[in-house]
Amino acid sequence: MVWNYDGKPINAVQIMAHESAAFTPKETIRVFMEADVDDGMVIIRIKGQALVLDFTDQSDITIKYDTSVGAFVRV
Repeated sequence: MVWNYDGKPINAVQIMAHESAAFTPKETIRVFMEADVDDGMVIIRIKGQALVLDFTDQSDITIKYDTSVGAFVRV
């Protein structure tokens, strides 16, 4: 699956294995894996599966990377 975001750049944060990060989004975000991203790079295409998280009605969502399915999942 390829997601296209015309005119809507995405902020990317590199998180290495066994690390964690916290974000305070106000809308919907997509979490995905990408190996070839430089700091400050604007991402306009996502190759692969993304986990869609909607924060408009729920402000606290926890996820993790599940190696058994090879994707991010809700906890």
